[in-house]
Amino acid sequence: MGVEGRGSGNSRNGFYPKTVRTEVGDVRVEVPRDRNGTFEPVTVPVGQRCLVGLEQQVISLYAKGLTTGDVAGYLFDVYDQSIDRSTVSRITDRIVGDMQAWQSRPLDSMYPVVLLLCCDGLKGLPDSARAVWPQVDVQLCVVHLVRNSLRYASKKHWGPICKQLREIYTAPSISAAQVCFEGFAAEWEPVYPAMIKSWRDTWDDFEPFLEFPPDLRKIVYSTNAIESLNARFRKAAVRRGHFPTEQAALKVLYLTSIERKKNKTNPTGRVQGWKAILNTLSIHYTDRIQAANN
Repeated sequence: MGVEGRGSGNSRNGFYPKTVRTEVGDVRVEVPRDRNGTFEPVTVPVGQRCLVGLEQQVISLYAKGLTTGDVAGYLFDVYDQSIDRSTVSRITDRIVGDMQAWQSRPLDSMYPVVLLLCCDGLKGLPDSARAVWPQVDVQLCVVHLVRNSLRYASKKHWGPICKQLREIYTAPSISAAQVCFEGFAAEWEPVYPAMIKSWRDTWDDFEPFLEFPPDLRKIVYSTNAIESLNARFRKAAVRRGHFPTEQAALKVLYLTSIERKKNKTNPTGRVQGWKAILNTLSIHYTDRIQAANN
């Protein structure tokens, strides 16, 4: 592809150096120019000597798994302005202190949510968890239980099956859920015996869910929140391909974990109404919490 404007008398005519102040100190950039002086820089407008927001932009790109070279190349391709890789590296190094402070922060002797394990039915995980934490309540992810049920059923029956399953997992008590389940089994076991068997086999690990008050059910209903965060970690790591040092990998994972996206549910574990849930957890597990603190 030829240079835009070639033959018009106003082709690109090299660069001129410019030093701007940023959050990380002075940065030298190369600004493109044309013969007629009509080019309007976007990243650093004409006359501007202070560049605000560069650090956040670079960190955002780096958090998505781009290398320092990729970030520099992106800024050049999009804005047609050159920022060297060392500047990008210096900007991303700014978060190392925050990351290390987070890693070395003091921890409480016990957190109520360790008393509860929500898992997706991975074979052997509940028994392994109980071997390490004998008093842990293992709760199978309700979303995975429903999805697993639909694996055995024809799509034309998904609607009524999901409706009846909802009556089971929203039942106010274990006894009420058992009544709903027996009716569900009586209707569908002749058609989909494997589906009903899967519920009978996992019922003991489903029951704790029914003992929780509504606030707690919200946080153990699904493992989607942690799966979403893990997916973001994998995406950033795969996009990067390799890391020259352990610290480079940690920087990407840390930045991924703290990144906030507009109009998106926070993937890093902050739950709306968490204070109310924490109070409910503390009351539900009062005896165990007091024992651990003593």
